[in-house]
Amino acid sequence: MKPDEAIERLERAFHDWISSNEFEKFSDFIKKFHKYSFHNILMIYAQKPNASLVAGFNAWRKLGRNVLKGEKGIAIFAPNTYTYKTVNDDGEEERKQGVRGFRIVYVFDVSQTEGEPIPECKIEEEYDLDSVIEMVEGMGYSVEFYDESHGERGYVRKGEKTIHVHNGESSGQQASTILHEWCHLKLDQELERDDEEIIVQTGSYLIAAKLGLDTSWYTAQYIESWSQGKKWKEISKLFTLSDNLFHKFFNAAVMA
Repeated sequence: MKPDEAIERLERAFHDWISSNEFEKFSDFIKKFHKYSFHNILMIYAQKPNASLVAGFNAWRKLGRNVLKGEKGIAIFAPNTYTYKTVNDDGEEERKQGVRGFRIVYVFDVSQTEGEPIPECKIEEEYDLDSVIEMVEGMGYSVEFYDESHGERGYVRKGEKTIHVHNGESSGQQASTILHEWCHLKLDQELERDDEEIIVQTGSYLIAAKLGLDTSWYTAQYIESWSQGKKWKEISKLFTLSDNLFHKFFNAAVMA
């Protein structure tokens, strides 16, 4: 598959997602593939929605499994990395890795392979409102509930570490709101409102899916409304920042 074809397929997958009725199925899918970028999760889902565990041809061989003859690979994006030199604050030279574009690589689902059995994956704990509050407070933030609302589900003030949540919502929505507002606080750059909302809601959606909280029905509608009139190229770039928020959350949770 050529890069242009892959980008077209990714765009179709995005529009299928925000107009799909299979929100819960896609949320479960994200939970299985949370180590992949949102772009690649969409790519895998568009090509093999029943996938459960994917790896490259050689990676499967190292695990004692072989790709079955005639199986077609699942195209995903991989970064083209390069090494460059820079000078740190102490005046010392360092080597760092950068990214210069992307290429298409192929992975295969476990159902497309045969060989040694795969160890059973540990069933991950599912979280609720109390455990989400505990995680966020463990990172140094506080959660406060309030009664009177003017239509908002919650809010934050940039520069502060308090997340305000409306009392009138269900516990699931309150958990989603906490994650959404946390993402607002962690997005450390000034952006247009519509761009920020797309990034923040997608980021909180990825976090929620990893925690076993299904917010896909709300997220798809939310992103669809904020992305009206935007070209796919603009929207696609925003998802990279959503991935960054996902990793920030779980890195902070581990450190807390």
